[in-house]
Amino acid sequence: MMSKRQLLTIKQEIIDSFNTPASKANVSRYFDLLEEGRVRPKYVVQRLEYLIRMGHSNIENTDKLKEMYDFKLYYEKNKDEMSDYYENKNINTNT
Repeated sequence: MMSKRQLLTIKQEIIDSFNTPASKANVSRYFDLLEEGRVRPKYVVQRLEYLIRMGHSNIENTDKLKEMYDFKLYYEKNKDEMSDYYENKNINTNT
């Protein structure tokens, strides 16, 4: 289970992963409620799981949420060594 701090750390990445404006608005509202303390992190994770299962997100499953958090922490710690997230990607290709 993810904590409030973990969820809020990757808030923008999660919102950006949703495909439709309505699902983005719902997820944004869940995070606003979480920040205000009106809902628990467990509720937000359950709502995210439901939207992911329904296919509204580019995230494949809920394990990816933890991976997103771990990657964000790793990137923040090593951002001086990692010049850019897409440093090895040629933007002119489809790979």
